[in-house]
Amino acid sequence: MHSSVLQNPTAIALLLGSALVIVLAGLRLMADLLAPILLAYCLTVALLPMVKRLELKGLPRSLAVAGVFLTAFLGASILIGFFMLELQQFARRVPVYQGMLETRFAQVEILAGRLGFNLDDLVAGIRVIPEDLARATMDLISRLLNTAASLALFLFILLTLTLDFPGVSRAFHGHLRNDSALFRQTRSLLGEIQTHFRLQTLGNLVSAVAVTAAYLIFRIDFAILWGLLTFFLSYIPRFGMLLSFIPPILMAFVQYGIERALVLLLVSVVLNLLMDNLVTPTLTKKGLALRVSTALISSLIWIWIFGPLGALLAMPMTLLIRKILEGNDQTLPLAYAMSTDDYAPEATQAEGP
Repeated sequence: MHSSVLQNPTAIALLLGSALVIVLAGLRLMADLLAPILLAYCLTVALLPMVKRLELKGLPRSLAVAGVFLTAFLGASILIGFFMLELQQFARRVPVYQGMLETRFAQVEILAGRLGFNLDDLVAGIRVIPEDLARATMDLISRLLNTAASLALFLFILLTLTLDFPGVSRAFHGHLRNDSALFRQTRSLLGEIQTHFRLQTLGNLVSAVAVTAAYLIFRIDFAILWGLLTFFLSYIPRFGMLLSFIPPILMAFVQYGIERALVLLLVSVVLNLLMDNLVTPTLTKKGLALRVSTALISSLIWIWIFGPLGALLAMPMTLLIRKILEGNDQTLPLAYAMSTDDYAPEATQAEGP
């Protein structure tokens, strides 16, 4: 009876689906605890090649870990400090932008009236946005300040994992043969996570530099802040970069009017198309071999489960699921369905700690 059920593809699909729903529900209930730990683990895996390079240059393990950790800590502190300062300046300028916005709305109403459109109700509803935006900005600053303890805990977990990883690796290697399936799959998964963060970060950096240059050319206020927003939101596949265009385009409208905003919108869309169709394919030519639809849907699911941190965890968790699926002949077709035509199981090898 049991063997016949396990040989039925429909029954297997139902069992896997039921198990997946239960697991996802449990993950969402424990998201506040699990998300920082999982992110710390993924970043530990991503930082291991840097630690290894420092070791190859003659640094002791402890000094190599300390160097990488301090660099990450200083980088995070500088970014958070910069964000808070920029947001504070933005909040102070909101009243000025409100007056400019009233002028722009009046111009739009005149133009719309000439074309036979009545925008009175729409404009009246939009005019409450500046005050709400100021309050939202100050609330965001308060939340950033309140997350200091969480950031300290997260960095402590990251440091602990980085220091303990060699011992975990030795225990893992000592009790598993190099030709065992679990060893190969684990090593392959670590390599895929390293590849993802390396390529994604490089692509985000190229995007952020390009859009920041465009904002500076257009003389958009807080151009560097919007460029950093692009860098972080671009971790969300496909639509993250598009979301980051909203604030600077609104700023262009407030500062210069509808014409400059439309031109900046066109430039932003062109940059996004270049990234999606030229830069990203070039970077990921030997990347993760995940379908666009897989990346998009998985991002939505993991953001729903883990909140904002789900954007960073989406790809590692999706890679983990694919690795589990490819470990069984009956679920291997599902792994191929998630992937592009050049997908080859266990093709990626991790850099050891």
